[in-house]
Amino acid sequence: MADVLGRARYAGQITYITKRGQRVGAVVPVEVAEAAESAEDAYLSGLARDAEAELATGATTRPLGEVVAELKLAGAATDVDTDAHPRRSNAPCEN
Repeated sequence: MADVLGRARYAGQITYITKRGQRVGAVVPVEVAEAAESAEDAYLSGLARDAEAELATGATTRPLGEVVAELKLAGAATDVDTDAHPRRSNAPCEN
């Protein structure tokens, strides 16, 4: 594992972690992860700004759970978890 981390840190190499031949994760250079997080933050901030602008025009809101339930009744495939959970973690990894 130390050489995988070293290649990510010093050579900028991405190493994919697989399970039964399918990619399930990756070890990437910190700069790559931070760039992805920044892009995601910018995208989500734009969505939030758009929503705030829409609300300022008098648009109404509904709870997410109500919308998900309505979609499920309509037969739409939904994998929305209405309980918020973090996608990022700075928790130490135990070997």
